Amino acid sequence: MKLLLYHGTPQDNIPSIFKNGFNISSNNRGKTYGNGVYLTGDLQTAKIYSGCGPVIIYKVEIYKPFYAQNRKKYKWWKHYDSYISADLEEVVVKNPRLVIPLKISG
Repeated sequence: MKLLLYHGTPQDNIPSIFKNGFNISSNNRGKTYGNGVYLTGDLQTAKIYSGCGPVIIYKVEIYKPFYAQNRKKYKWWKHYDSYISADLEEVVVKNPRLVIPLKISG
């Protein structure tokens, strides 16, 4: 499955993400569902995380998603490559190589 999703981050982080990709091992934020790249299908949610600045639009390839029916913390990590909330507001992808930056949205 291929999706277009958003990631909000402070503007100072954007050049490094485009150049080096995500380093999920050093991420101290956004670990509600474990280590991974946290994305959203909602532009306004991404803008909150960017401080109302630009957000990054990504092409994401998901092969074995876990579809959550509610916001409970599931033990999905061992058997799936991604977590997707029912409303697509929260998407977590374990492997950062499956998350390809396309462009910056103002």
